[in-house]
Parts: sequence; structure tokens; C-alpha cells
Amino acid sequence: MAQNQKLEVKKVEAQVSALVEKPEGSKNAAKDLAHRLATFIKEADYQYHVLDHPELSDFDYDRLLKALEKLERAFPSVKTDDSPTHRVGGATLEQFKKIQHRIPMLSLANSYSTDDLRAFDERVKKYLDWPASKDVVYLAEPKLDGLAMEVIYEDGVLKTAATRGDGVTGEDVTANVRTIKSIPLRLRTEAPPPLLEVRGEVLLFKKDFADLNRQQEEDGEEPFANPRNAAAGSIRQLDPKIAASRPLKAFFYGLGAAEFKKDKDMPTTHGALEKLLKTWGFPVNSLAEICKGADAIVTIIIASKNYVTNLNTTSTALSSKSTTSIFKETLVLSRAVPAGPPPPNTNPNKPRRSSKKLTFKWVAQAPSHRWPS
Repeated sequence: MAQNQKLEVKKVEAQVSALVEKPEGSKNAAKDLAHRLATFIKEADYQYHVLDHPELSDFDYDRLLKALEKLERAFPSVKTDDSPTHRVGGATLEQFKKIQHRIPMLSLANSYSTDDLRAFDERVKKYLDWPASKDVVYLAEPKLDGLAMEVIYEDGVLKTAATRGDGVTGEDVTANVRTIKSIPLRLRTEAPPPLLEVRGEVLLFKKDFADLNRQQEEDGEEPFANPRNAAAGSIRQLDPKIAASRPLKAFFYGLGAAEFKKDKDMPTTHGALEKLLKTWGFPVNSLAEICKGADAIVTIIIASKNYVTNLNTTSTALSSKSTTSIFKETLVLSRAVPAGPPPPNTNPNKPRRSSKKLTFKWVAQAPSHRWPS
């Protein structure tokens, strides 16, 4: 049952039924079948939600998922932390636990003029000690309008998911985030980092939002005000089954804390980071553009006005409020600050430092740096 091998659904269903009917002495066989079945389902999730090229029909997918659920009910010990059955939602929670971010999740300040953008470009060059004539290479992409999220992996397995909260402390929404099929439960690599915190947005596509509101009205419920509120409301439900029932998507663009076994494994530019994230199974924004210098960013901003209305999701960075700075100030040189009270010793005019094993977020395509201890 290799990942690219066509699966005989009826045969798998028969194997599961045989093991369930005669569980005595079948634990090892059940464990092996559960592993192979889970691997196949996760590959189908990746093909559908990340590559947008499904090879398995929805009907067969549902049958395989039900077969795995049946097997795990009969043999509870074979269910793992990264089992696809976590997608359907678990027990209702009493409350959300608080989680402190290892590295604060900073908010982005808006920019309304090209003068602001060029001033930022000058600060980047000054920090890097570059001459004014040398162009910084940026990665520009639309800022998607969703709920900021951090997903934390230990040895390649999703362990925790937390909202941004006040930037310093968020809420543990792991049970709900596990239901989002576009978020990998295990990284697609044989050599995962010991620790990886990936940051992105949970959101709803426009069509899915319209369908959800239509269903809300049919059920006599109040419709949601906008896609972001709907996504946030879905994630902050104590019953994970509610989140599982809604067509939530996720896109990722940056890191929090991360430990790489070797220096060469650490991406050296933001573009390299997004390529690595996609390789590991994370959806990334396909509209990202490489821009050489501030003038190139201005050109992208003007051009983006022609396509932003056709995006599948809303984008606050190119909204009617003229928030047109589509690059993220992730070098954290001056304008990105926590929403709540700043952590101790925080200077918003300088980059945030980290330990030798913690990377930072960047927008410049120049080689990244590890801050000194």
C-alpha cells in the first residue's frame, strides 16, 4: 500500500472487518494496517488540499476514513497523534488552555504611501549596513484576511496549535486545528527538525463563506459578518466537531521558534523558507513575487489591484481601505509590534533577538542571520 499505489477499497474494508471480528492475537496486524491506511489517507489529503490534484474520489476517501475509524475503535492502542481520524473532531472541551509563545507573534503595521515603503527599505539597508545603491530583494504577497495561527511540531508530529492572542499568550486550539485537512499532522520528511513552529492564517474561501452563511440562515442562525469572523468563530468553538464541519483552509508563511539539526538545513531566505514549507506539506501563497528593490514592490502593488478582487479569499492588504503594503515587515525593524503589552526588554525599533537555535522571520531575500546570544 505505497503512497502512489492505487488502493483497493473493498479489500481494505474486508481486512478491517476480519480483524475487528477476531481481535484476539490481531493487534500487530491491526497496527500495521492502521499505519498503512493512515499513510495513504494523509497522502490523499496532501494531493487534494496542497497540490490541488486529487487522485482519490471523495466517496472512496470517506470509505477509507471510516475503515480506519472502525479499526481504531476496535484497537485503541493503534491510534497515533497524527492519525487522520483526528480530522473529524473529538470530545468537547471545557475551556481553552493558555499557551505562551516562545517568540511573540507580532502584528503588522499598515502602510498607506510609497514614502513609508521606501523609508522601510532604507531602514533595512541601514541595518544590513548596505550602501543606498544596493537593492534589497523582497518577497511580496497578498496579506490574507484570516485568523493568525501557530502550529508546533515536535520531531515532525503536530503537537500544539495556538491562536495569536495578545501576541505573547494565545489559546490552545489544537483539537480544532487538527480537523483542518490542509494542515499536515506529520511533516512530509524523514528528517524533521526536533522543534518547528510554523505561522500562518486560518481562513475561509469566499464561496465557502457564502455557502456557510446560507446554511446558517436555513438553520435559523445569525449569519457571520465576514469570512475572518467565521474562521475565528469556528476555531474558537469548544466542540471540535463544529470546526470539522466547516470548510476551513490554512496558508503558511513564516516561522516562530525552530531547531535545525544542521546549519545547512536552515533556509537562508524567505523564498527558500516557503519552498521548504511546501515540501513539508504546508499550503503556501502561490501569488508570492520576488521584488528587487522598493520600486519593484510599488509596481507589484499597482499590478495587484487588478487581480486582488478575483482572489478566492479576502485580502486586507489590498482592501478598499487602501491598505496597499502587500509585503510583510517581518525583518521587524520598526513597525511590527505586539498587540498587547510588549514583553520585557522589547525595543520595537530593532529586530527581535533569539537564542542560537531560534530563527527569525524575514522579508529580505539577502542571507538571513542568526542573532548573537
